[in-house]
Amino acid sequence: MKYLTPLALLLMAAPLAQAQDPNGFRLGLKAGATYANAVGGGVKNIASSQYTSSRARGVVGYSAGLTFSIPVGGGGWFAVAPEVLYTRRGYHVNSPSNSTITTLPSGSRGIEYQTKRYLHYFDLPILAHLKTGNFFFELGPQISWLQGAKASSDVALTATANGDVTTTGSNQFPDFTNTLQGESYKSDLRQLDYSGVVGLGLQSRSGLSVTLRYSRGFRSFLDSSGDDLEQIKVYNSTLSLQAGYSLPVGKR
Repeated sequence: MKYLTPLALLLMAAPLAQAQDPNGFRLGLKAGATYANAVGGGVKNIASSQYTSSRARGVVGYSAGLTFSIPVGGGGWFAVAPEVLYTRRGYHVNSPSNSTITTLPSGSRGIEYQTKRYLHYFDLPILAHLKTGNFFFELGPQISWLQGAKASSDVALTATANGDVTTTGSNQFPDFTNTLQGESYKSDLRQLDYSGVVGLGLQSRSGLSVTLRYSRGFRSFLDSSGDDLEQIKVYNSTLSLQAGYSLPVGKR
């Protein structure tokens, strides 16, 4: 099972869908913007227990990919809608050092990392679509495969003499073990994420659609299983606005 890619799963599902209802199966494209964040009690320790991180702020990303619609039963009011999407998520968090920090740069009495991190995934949502007229409601699970990560960080140093703050750019950020990592580091992240998806949309007879969707991770995207800090739980939270276009496939 772990060797099956999202695209392979959908290619296997497509012939079955056509056999069930060749007139109703639809194939399309969609793209849109995302507003993603990290949520959960573990956010405060996302840069280790030596920092007290603030509540994460969102980052703007994108989502694009293929859509499928498989009608179930007659009347056209219900369909199963799997998708293959490439999505950029992430978070933006400020992490000032607290009284437990063991090392500080020379001449400083405090340090704060302001980290913006982007997480790139292949998403496979498999959604139930309930339709009434041109409107639809969607609900279902989603599996996501991590493809990469990219971080940027600003470092604010507070001097001991007069309290002045100096901010500089950095290509490193502290992970939950208080180890400075490079901008493309992703070994602290789980390869798989499981989410729930809910959304509302509008689809015209021509196949054009607009969807507002929210997904929330059920599994912490931080992998602290090999560390003493297993209580760190941080989840993906993503709001998406997507536009799409689909066409019927098969004889009409």
